[in-house]
Amino acid sequence: MNNYAKPIVYFDMDNVLVDFQSGVDKIPAEVKAQYECDAKGKPHYDDIPGIFSKMEPFKGAIEAVKKISAEYEVFILTTAPWNNPSAWSDKLEWVKKHFPKEFHKRVIISHHKDLLKGDFLIDDRGDKGQSDFEGEWIEFGSKEFPDWPTVTDYLLNDLKKLKEAHDHSFKNKSELMKSRVCGCFYCLATFNPKEIVNFIDDGKTALCPKCGVDSVIGDASGYPVTNEFLNKMCRYWF
Repeated sequence: MNNYAKPIVYFDMDNVLVDFQSGVDKIPAEVKAQYECDAKGKPHYDDIPGIFSKMEPFKGAIEAVKKISAEYEVFILTTAPWNNPSAWSDKLEWVKKHFPKEFHKRVIISHHKDLLKGDFLIDDRGDKGQSDFEGEWIEFGSKEFPDWPTVTDYLLNDLKKLKEAHDHSFKNKSELMKSRVCGCFYCLATFNPKEIVNFIDDGKTALCPKCGVDSVIGDASGYPVTNEFLNKMCRYWF
């Protein structure tokens, strides 16, 4: 549940909205050489002062944010290296450059992304709490979500399904009676349709036998009455 009218989506920046390599490619070789090896023997180009100001948008990222923001409450959730103070301000300036006025006020910088409340997190890595995020982590660059078109289609189609499922919670008595199992997307209980005894709307809309709320769907509707789906419905509608 959240205080916004729409479900919340967080966008990571590096290698999600921002093409990190495009910034590295603009750094002189003699400067890059100073950041080729950190204490773990790995390059640490993100510590190069000013590097984040040189990066280009990831292909399709700007357009995707615009489409998704029409249906979702959107924020940017990114980390910034502790040893590169300019990275914090450079990231903010990057957002000001590529997104509409005031969008920079939706930037959140945190190394603990699992602490944020929301419905979706689009991120390419899982080492900053992404895998423990309370909503759904969309792993950008994975086999399932290799690019922005696949992410955008998934989010917009997912929301469409939630809206259609919500329609099935009204005037649904005959449908529920055909179901094997029913669920409430308010209290998240599952139950046999025979347990439903109270109806409204001239006896057509079921009330949950556990909590009394008109948020009941059955598997005869074609939607999965699972904990995952009920939780997703709850986050969106309540």
